[in-house]
Amino acid sequence: MTRSPVLPSRSVSLRQLAARKNRQLKPMLRKYHSQLERAFPLEGEIESVETYLDYLRDTDSTWDIIVLRDRKNKIVGGIQYQVLDIDGEVVKRAAWVEHIWVKLERRSFLSFRALLKVAKQAIADQSASLVFMEFNNPDKMSDEEKDADADGGITTQDREKIWGYVGIHVAVTASGQIAAYGQPSMDGQPPVEYLSMGFIADESLAGKTLPASDYLKIAHIAHATIPGVDLTSDPTVLAYTREVEAEGDLTFVPLAEIAAARNGQ
Repeated sequence: MTRSPVLPSRSVSLRQLAARKNRQLKPMLRKYHSQLERAFPLEGEIESVETYLDYLRDTDSTWDIIVLRDRKNKIVGGIQYQVLDIDGEVVKRAAWVEHIWVKLERRSFLSFRALLKVAKQAIADQSASLVFMEFNNPDKMSDEEKDADADGGITTQDREKIWGYVGIHVAVTASGQIAAYGQPSMDGQPPVEYLSMGFIADESLAGKTLPASDYLKIAHIAHATIPGVDLTSDPTVLAYTREVEAEGDLTFVPLAEIAAARNGQ
């Protein structure tokens, strides 16, 4: 069966609805959130409807949810992101894509590529030169976590293949390891230690250097937007900070190469 790809033109910005005080905001967010829970079943991956409403209504933030709908206006996927000022040595402005997903029956490489196109265009409009996202790293997950992840309708390894296909890169240390990372606790849930950061830009990143200081600025500034996270005391933040500082500057490598090396290809 050929699955029709998601079309970028059928999208709604919930931040725009919030700004207009549109009555569709809450009902649409609740419908979106119920599907988001199915797409990301692991504990600690998503936040509550109330937290998302606070983000969307915060006029000092750029945080947004782009809801993707089909011809019948049914929700088929979405993107959550915010643009952040980094002011690093290399990276000046970057966008954090927190979740990007497609309903099971609409999933295809073309759909994920179309979704990423929506995100990149929205981000380019705000002058961000780099997109970063979190992904479930199979090398950091237990078998139980991988099994639970598959309950979302796609295995961890297949999700990784998709991100490799669309051009995601990872920041790698001189010793050949993906740079340390973890997500601090959100909404009172446990921290998520099996995540890694992926990156994409309009130009090829392969072989380029990312200063360790820029990597940490990106992670710290992103995590400072999470309510309740104190960068000076959060154990997850302190742990990845120590590891990255010890390793030094990083090099971008295509995620597809990392996956192929693991699988002996």
